[in-house]
Amino acid sequence: MFIYKDLMNKSWWEANTTPAMPESVITSYVHNFSQSSRMALIHFMFSSVENSFRLLLRALDPSACNNGTAEFKSIYDCLLKSKLAQCPPDSIDLLDLLRLIRNTVHNNGVYFPRTGQDASVSWRGTTYEFQQGFPVDFVSWDFSLEVADSVRVLVRTVVEDSNLQAINRQITDPFSHHTRNEIGGLEG
Repeated sequence: MFIYKDLMNKSWWEANTTPAMPESVITSYVHNFSQSSRMALIHFMFSSVENSFRLLLRALDPSACNNGTAEFKSIYDCLLKSKLAQCPPDSIDLLDLLRLIRNTVHNNGVYFPRTGQDASVSWRGTTYEFQQGFPVDFVSWDFSLEVADSVRVLVRTVVEDSNLQAINRQITDPFSHHTRNEIGGLEG
């Protein structure tokens, strides 16, 4: 809403910048802010899923994937393919896509893998290409929100899996415990 109501409104720029900026500079700032916001959403989603899946894998099999410290690809492959009662459809492709997009965060949206190899992921009937040294240009707001909703559905499916439901102890996040202690505990 900030982008559409404010940043794309010339009067907002007139009220908040001195001296007046040329329209070409404003357009560039709006584009950069929008791109950064989309990538931040992807990064946040990825981090949340990665942390959660590591915790869930450790709860199901503490020794799997080097005690849950292996590369995330190994974590979700193991969790989804061998530790759950049923692997959610399209989950590996969705997480492969999310992981490759997230890895462009280090290079301002440009794909530079350690292997130096191009990659592609097919998800929901579309093939997404990742070319060495080129920006990932398909991460629009519509795409980001579609991925976010798919991640929401995936996480819910995973936590409702019968193998996880069979765990009769609380699965806690060490970060949550440390954060709560730092702020003096929670009231209530």
